[in-house]
Amino acid sequence: MPKMPATRSFYDITGSDSFTERIKIPEIVEQAERQLDALAGSGASGIEWRVANEEVVKRLKKLFRLKNIPIDVKYVP
Repeated sequence: MPKMPATRSFYDITGSDSFTERIKIPEIVEQAERQLDALAGSGASGIEWRVANEEVVKRLKKLFRLKNIPIDVKYVP
């Protein structure tokens, strides 16, 4: 059986197109901030995002560092 081509995730911010810049990145930042708001007072120690694409992990880490978002992003194949 032929292997299906990989689909791109909404979280793939490796592109520099206007959709990524205007829509995807702001939505990812908003989602991260909502998760951090939910974390406050929950007793949990942090948030970890697990991502199956190493390049996306690098880009998300960079984005979160630039926006001071304390979410740990890990590559999980």
